[in-house]
Order: sequence, then structure tokens, then C-alpha cells
Amino acid sequence: MLFRSYVLIFLLLKFFDTFNFILNKINNTPLQGNKSENELFKGRRKFIGIAAKTAVISPLFVSGYGVLLERENFTVREVNIKIGNIPESLKNLRIAHISDIHTGIFMGEREISRWIKLVSEIEPTILFITGDFVATSRDSVKSCIEGLKYLRSIMPVYCCLGNHDYWGNEIELSNKLKRIGVKVFRNSNEVVDFGGNELNLCGVEDMRQSTPDLQRAMKGFNREK
Repeated sequence: MLFRSYVLIFLLLKFFDTFNFILNKINNTPLQGNKSENELFKGRRKFIGIAAKTAVISPLFVSGYGVLLERENFTVREVNIKIGNIPESLKNLRIAHISDIHTGIFMGEREISRWIKLVSEIEPTILFITGDFVATSRDSVKSCIEGLKYLRSIMPVYCCLGNHDYWGNEIELSNKLKRIGVKVFRNSNEVVDFGGNELNLCGVEDMRQSTPDLQRAMKGFNREK
């Protein structure tokens, strides 16, 4: 984020110099003497000072915007996935996918109840959650677990862990999820039956906080189905 801000400053500086050059050409007043140069450099230095402060503030502003406002901006997006030679019984399979729940001070019971309601209203066949149940190691997942317990009562729920989940106790989190019937994939898989047809499901560990192993996760799959 900070690197992008510096790139933006560089581009704006180039625009600033080009603008001054064009303006001088239009006014037919080329730079003469130290006075004009000093005035130009003074304005440029002032611009650099403002831009430098902006570079520091902008990442904080963007982060604050996401935490305070976008955290409640839940969006449901429906995508049709076309797969060749799929069994007829799987053609109407509705998969819900959610990620980055980040349970904590900015994602409490009220916000969690909202996305739980959204997911249940979609009436999916199966729910996939791809990690980051918690925001930091100190965050409780109690409200999140209660919401998932309800969803698990009306549909199968499968998940894998995100990098934030390893900051706390990922073993304890995994056990809590398992106790309410959520299948946690940790370089593992499961073959499930839908309408008499087998569906291979698998998930791997987080690539930054652990060691993902796709081959191990797919071990035992019947790849002809």
C-alpha cells in the first residue's frame, strides 16, 4: 500500500512539472533568473510535503474505511459454473462460499447474524468457508460458532483455515468447528454423496502460516469420477 502511494506521488510530481512547463509556454513567460526558479521549486517542495503526508495517511485511511464501513457491506454474487460431463443430479448443486469472517471487535454478533441470514436465504446445497474465522489471536469465535452451528443444521459445511486462524490456537479452533459438525480440511479430503454421485472435496493448509500439500489432500480420490 505504501509503495503504491510513493508511485502515485512520483506520477503527480511529473504531472506538476509538465503542467508548469505548459503553463509557461502558454503565457510565454520562460523561467528567467533565480527568482522564477526559486518560486517553482518552492511550489514543488510544498507539493512534495503535502504528498508525503498523504502517502502516510492514505494506507491508514483505506484500512479505517474497510474496518468501519465496508465490514457491513455484504454483497451476494451469483455465478454459474459450467462443467462438462457433470452428472444430472449435480447440475442444480448450489454452493455458497464465504471467506474472511474476521470475528472480533469489528465483527460482532450483530454483523455475524446478518451474513448468517444472507447465507440461509440463498438456500445453498453446501457451504464452503475458506478461512480467517478470527481477526487476531485474542478474538473469541463464540458468536461465529453459534451462527455456523445454525447453518450446519440446515446444510453441510466444509472449511479450511486462513492465515489469521494460525495466530491464535488453530487446533482449538478446528476442534470447536468439528464439534458442531463442520468438516475442517487440513491437507485432507472427503468424498461425499450427492444424489447417488460422488463429489471429491479437499482443502489445504495456509501457504504463509503452514505447509499446503495438495497431493496429500487429494490422496485416495477416485479421479475417474
